[in-house]
Amino acid sequence: MIADGLGVYMIEIKPSESCDEGEWKCVVTNEEGSVGISTSVVKMEIPRNYRRPRFMESLKAVLTDEGLVSFECKVVGFPTPILRWFKDGQELKPGDVYQLTGTNSLGTYCCIAQNCMGENSSVAVLTLEDIQNQLTDEERN
Repeated sequence: MIADGLGVYMIEIKPSESCDEGEWKCVVTNEEGSVGISTSVVKMEIPRNYRRPRFMESLKAVLTDEGLVSFECKVVGFPTPILRWFKDGQELKPGDVYQLTGTNSLGTYCCIAQNCMGENSSVAVLTLEDIQNQLTDEERN
């Protein structure tokens, strides 16, 4: 919010996105109460380069050289999508390290990509067969 010192206040949204479109209302509040002063409808033109997230490669489980399972996918969209990860419907928080061992690592994994243009998701189910199929003959024995 910007004040000019003479009682005039403005709000400036930078960068503005299509999700900022809609009805905006100015409400003045003090110890006497609050009053809605003005309503403004903001109609925005979506920039041509804005795109809803799209999975170029679906989510898949990959067995690493260290014997760990890594989930990979390729997502495009603009503005750059925010990714959220889930295992069996429970969100995996960013920055947390998960060590899933034995059969508790098996289950349904989901990646949701979201930006102001919308969201898209990709799902992969990790099964024991998936892990065994990626092992070499030497590793299986």
